[in-house]
Amino acid sequence: AAPFRHRGYRSPVHRRVHSPHPPAGPLAAGAASMAAPPTTLGKSLFYISLWMFCSVSMIIFNKAILSTFEFPFPMALTAWHMLFATVCTQILARTTSLLPSVAKGTVTRGDYFGRVVPVAMTFAVSLILSNTAYVTLSVSFIQMLKASTPVVVLLLSFVCGLEKPSTVYVQIIALVCLGVALASVGEVLFEINGFIAQVLAVLAEATRLVLVNLILKQLKLDSLSGVYYTAPACMAAILVPFFCFEYPRLSMDVFTPTFCIILLINGCVAFSLNLAVLLLIKNSSALLLTLAGIVKDILLVCLSFFIFASPVAELQVVGFSISLFGLFAYKNYKSSPEKFNEVGLIGGLASSVFGTGAAGASANGHSPLPVASENSGSK
Repeated sequence: AAPFRHRGYRSPVHRRVHSPHPPAGPLAAGAASMAAPPTTLGKSLFYISLWMFCSVSMIIFNKAILSTFEFPFPMALTAWHMLFATVCTQILARTTSLLPSVAKGTVTRGDYFGRVVPVAMTFAVSLILSNTAYVTLSVSFIQMLKASTPVVVLLLSFVCGLEKPSTVYVQIIALVCLGVALASVGEVLFEINGFIAQVLAVLAEATRLVLVNLILKQLKLDSLSGVYYTAPACMAAILVPFFCFEYPRLSMDVFTPTFCIILLINGCVAFSLNLAVLLLIKNSSALLLTLAGIVKDILLVCLSFFIFASPVAELQVVGFSISLFGLFAYKNYKSSPEKFNEVGLIGGLASSVFGTGAAGASANGHSPLPVASENSGSK
């Protein structure tokens, strides 16, 4: 007969999953979200899908404005995005209750200059450099370079003490990055200035992801309040180099009624992307965002084939397959990191696939708890 269980009893598995004191750090937060109940899983998938849609739309839109519409002013475009976000959040803060952190005065003057401003600075640098790269580089080559963002985030997390190094974890990240790089290499149109700009943009973006994760966890800002505080500071940081380098070359003749409408729609998409990024980070982790970005990079390569008729080489197909394998390995590693660390990457995958050990069925005979798949879901 089954042993007596008192009313409040929870099995060891459930006690571990629903612990009120989960491990700290953005990577641990990502692991917790991946072992969440179905309702949390559905929310995570929604935020990932929303972010991917906004991000892909923003990249294609920006590329069209900077190249197709012959508006080679990335700083002006980025400043417009921040101005639009500032106006929208200021209106919402005064007319709705959607920004509770602003209403409560959560951010003090010290918090603003000590935490928000550094994030705004890195955000401005990342946006300016990334949009600069889109002027001269192809979308595929930029996505190849962006594939290194998870590695940079992981290294910064190690430096900041947010996560402890894991050999298997680094192997999986390197595997996924290699696959995305191979999937994009057939689209390369090398230009040194754009290359340097994108490499620096990757470093700035990785720094921003880690800092935003820390700020949202410590200040407990809601997503709209995060945009409310960061957008004005980001715009101020962009305007200084804009007036120095782009304003003297900018002619007002380019702002025709049609182009102004295009910029207005572009601003709406940019504001939506800011919200989607903050929502995803607030409900997951910096590294989960970058891993979801890998899927977005692959999607962009596929879209470039259909939209711009870019050829797809056999090497790109191989890279795509490697990336999917790496994402599959990451999903299984997060469901049972102890097993992978004990037997290695190959042994852990074999245990997961063939249902043996910790990565297979759970101790009570049921299927493992559901985990989020990055295959279903970085600016």
